[in-house]
Amino acid sequence: RVLATASPRNFDLFASLCADHVFNYADADVSAQIEAATGGTLRHAVDCISEGNTPGQVEQAIGDRGSFVSATVPYEATRPDV
Repeated sequence: RVLATASPRNFDLFASLCADHVFNYADADVSAQIEAATGGTLRHAVDCISEGNTPGQVEQAIGDRGSFVSATVPYEATRPDV
């Protein structure tokens, strides 16, 4: 499955590009929404922004089994399993 975050005005665009589900990146609980939608099994993520709070959002959205995150800007993960 392909999940994406975007502004609501771009939801249809992301859906047309094969996103199975699109979340509003500005929602305060977007990480929890993604975690709920994946049942806590998200293992791979691409952070195309990699600044501000997006690295933290990615870390919060991934499952407890650890993951692989690809980011456009280097950042230090706070979780040892990321």
